[in-house]
Amino acid sequence: MINKERANNLRKDTSAKCSHVPNFTEYMQIVFDEVCVTVPTGGRILDIPAGNGLLGDRLRASGYDVVQADINDERPDYVHMNMERRLPFDDESFDAVLCLEGIEHVTTQQQLLAELVRVTRPRGWIVISTPNVSNFYSRLTFLFSGHFYQFDPQAFSFAKPGAIFDRGHIAPVSLYYLAYAMAANGARLICTRGDRFKKKILLPLALLMWPVVAWNEGRVERGLSTNMRDSSAPHRGLFFNMHLYLSRSLVAKFRKD
Repeated sequence: MINKERANNLRKDTSAKCSHVPNFTEYMQIVFDEVCVTVPTGGRILDIPAGNGLLGDRLRASGYDVVQADINDERPDYVHMNMERRLPFDDESFDAVLCLEGIEHVTTQQQLLAELVRVTRPRGWIVISTPNVSNFYSRLTFLFSGHFYQFDPQAFSFAKPGAIFDRGHIAPVSLYYLAYAMAANGARLICTRGDRFKKKILLPLALLMWPVVAWNEGRVERGLSTNMRDSSAPHRGLFFNMHLYLSRSLVAKFRKD
């Protein structure tokens, strides 16, 4: 576990306000439900970044042993750590690891994904949520602006080299890349979920374009390596379906080999 001196140094180094949502969101509910159906009560769970602790509170109330980690000072019991460095936990420490809306905040995505797998026990679960760059509105935004929805380059945060801070949404990640990087570290995609559609006013246009987009995504999925999915995962619709086409956030669940 991280020691007190190091935790104090992390607090001093944090040079920007950490962002987190103020309420229990739909993607949190999705992750909570996935944990409840796969992790036995009493299982040890890592929640990173923990944000304001709402998900951890609900999991604890349901009988889980939850360790929360973040660079913010939201709760005194948080393990203070930096997701761009090695996580301060032993190998195979957790039955499940949850990383909600965190992977897009770091420049070291491959390292973080490898760390999430490292601290998960064999046959344990890793659940990741991130802004869904494959949804219709994000595709439309990229077409006209050159960047994905929720990843405005004008909002990028900077600080002195070596400082620990919340960079904001700097690194969009597709499900294809996420599944590949996780498989490379020994965890395979088993299911995907999506939350609410952000721009409902565009629904008629999205449905009009759906046949073309679905045909193309289906062609791509048929050509993907089977190494990217768990043996129990569905053969079709895992990487792209109507929910992922419309949802604001992507929730991807992996199982460690």
